[in-house]
Parts: sequence; structure tokens; C-alpha cells
Amino acid sequence: MKKFFLLAAVLLCCAAFVPTAASADDSADFLFEDYEEFFEPDIDGGPWVYHSANLTICIKMSYEDNRLCYIADIYIRNNEAAYTGWAHMNPPGRVTELPHVIARRYDAVFGLVGDYIPHRTNDKGVNIRDGIVYFDEDDADVLAVMPSGEMEVYEKGTVSADDLLALGVRDTLAFGPIIVKDGEMTEAVYKHHLKPGNVRTGIGKVEDGHYVAIVTRSRYTFPQYAQLFMRYGCEWVFNLDGGHSAAMFIMGEQVNGHSYGKLYAESTVYMRQRPLSDVLLIGTSELVPGEDEKALYSGSR
Repeated sequence: MKKFFLLAAVLLCCAAFVPTAASADDSADFLFEDYEEFFEPDIDGGPWVYHSANLTICIKMSYEDNRLCYIADIYIRNNEAAYTGWAHMNPPGRVTELPHVIARRYDAVFGLVGDYIPHRTNDKGVNIRDGIVYFDEDDADVLAVMPSGEMEVYEKGTVSADDLLALGVRDTLAFGPIIVKDGEMTEAVYKHHLKPGNVRTGIGKVEDGHYVAIVTRSRYTFPQYAQLFMRYGCEWVFNLDGGHSAAMFIMGEQVNGHSYGKLYAESTVYMRQRPLSDVLLIGTSELVPGEDEKALYSGSR
């Protein structure tokens, strides 16, 4: 019975926009009660709900501006922390895997595409993975996972690898840009070279312990994408790899799909989900299927 009422509460949170701060705290207090771990997916179209002592996630499909989006409400507690995962657990190289397979190797509860760190032609910032510094440059904004489990963002050139290591940071992503900061759109939404419309992946912070991740099915410009997160009350938003790399997955299954079409108008290559080299993960669970077990959702295939 407790499980039923918790599930109902989570679904109610997923059904509406982020409430005012007071009511959000009330909802969070109820969700954080120590119920047994469970995963309740709706394969036909969501929501997908996971709950444990350290993590509550509800993913819903929502038509925002008449365009399909996958929106995850994420509550972390007890120092639960995000971390990074490699294709074949092999850092870092040109090897790639479908993101839901990477997640299964790590028994990860939830994940998003990372920043494709092996692409050396991309702008680089501070890239730290499992405490190892791979890049210490100042050409890209940075998302850092703090020892408390909270995530924080830094504009390019404002932090070094030594600075972050001194704070106890062991994992960062350096893709970006930061498109919302202090609750307002940044200048990057108008100036960054990735600003034109594209399929998007990103994560934003509402308050300590509460994050929102959004993957779009259609093309969003940066101003449109920033406004979408701002509706959900995010104080900052960090853009991640998009296009055919865009991915959101939970309990070893990818929830978003890609249209089977050309990646670029001039291309002759037809693609679905692009295999990836690295991902951003949250939580672990023994309930995650093995990497060789059949995927159920079309987004995973």
C-alpha cells in the first residue's frame, strides 16, 4: 500500500510543472521516505518511475510547444552522486556502444549522453574522469560533480583541473554551453556556435538535490531550449551532446527514440541512435538487466 501511494505521489509530481518552492519541499519530503526500491515503467509511453533510499526519478513524455520531449525529475539524497561511464569500460578511446548497453555494464539507474570526450577537435574544457585529468583547457564550460553529490557548473576559463581536484571533484563534463545561470538565459544562447536548432540533451538544477533533465525529439534553438528548462524552475542548465547522440535512459533502457533519417541533409547515411564513447550516470541498482538481455523499448534499438 505504501508503494502505491508513493507511486501516485511521484506521478502527480510528473504530471505538472515544478510547483512553488514551498510545495516542492512538501512533495520532496514525502518522496524521500524510506520505501523499498522499485521500478514501475510504462513501456507504451511513460511515465517511468524509479525509487530507492537514495534516488527518485520520474520520466514523462510531454508535448512542449507542440513538440515531444522526455523530461526527467530527479531527486538525489544521502550523497548519491552522478558519475561517468565509458563504452566497454575502456577509457578513453574511439570505442563506442549504444548508451543503454553502457548503462547496463555499470548497473546504472539513470543516464544521459556525455560529451564525446575522444573528439579532440571539439572545444575542450576541464575533463576529469574518476579523478584522472584528461584535458585541462579553457575553451568549454564545465559541469562538475561535487563530493556531496551535488552538481555545479563553471563558465569556461573560470576554473582549472587543480581547482576542482582540490575540492574533491572526480568527474566533470566539458561540453556546454551553460544556457541558464541564476535563473536567466546566458549570452551563450545567442553567441555559441551550437545555437541553431538541433535535437537536444541537457540537465538543469532546480535546487539542492533536485535536477531536471530534458531530451527533445525535435530541433530546439538554444533560446527555446533554455526557456523550456526555465519553465521547470531551473537555476542553471548545462547543454550536453545532441543530435543523433541525444539519449536518456533508465534501468538499462533508452526512452527516447530518433527518427530514422539522414543526420544531415547532404548525407547519404541513415541513422538511429549513435553509439557513444561516454555517458553521464546516476545511481546503481541490482534490478538493471544484464547487457546481453533483450532491450524492450524501441529507443534502445
